[in-house]
Amino acid sequence: KIPERALVNRLVEDKYLYRQSGVLLPYQSAHTKDLFTVKTGTAEHGHNYTQTRVTSKGIELSVLRA
Repeated sequence: KIPERALVNRLVEDKYLYRQSGVLLPYQSAHTKDLFTVKTGTAEHGHNYTQTRVTSKGIELSVLRA
């Protein structure tokens, strides 16, 4: 089992994700391959948020690369 932080760092190094103002976002190539989805919304206190989620294809990729 790979720790979450190590997995995120690996995905950043391999150019699947990048950080913009501290938020992890997928590169367009990874997004169009359906490896990640990006959820945006507004929290109950009115703050906007962005959340990057790994799809089942992305999980398969991370398992194969580990």
